Amino acid sequence: MRAYLEVESLRLGERLKVEQTIGPGVLKVLMPPFSFQPLVENAVHHGLHSSPRAGAAAAHGLRDRTVA
Repeated sequence: MRAYLEVESLRLGERLKVEQTIGPGVLKVLMPPFSFQPLVENAVHHGLHSSPRAGAAAAHGLRDRTVA
């Protein structure tokens, strides 16, 4: 997802603002590959490519330690 957003940031320039907040331990959690990337791609494609205005893509990852 990060690589995709970096490429889109180069393409869209100042029109795309990327905000990421990744909590401790989140990157160690096992997730199926490409679980979130299609969601991000759709958001950027349908939200920014068709609009001349600027927008933001925000990804916030937090881990709930109460769930096993």
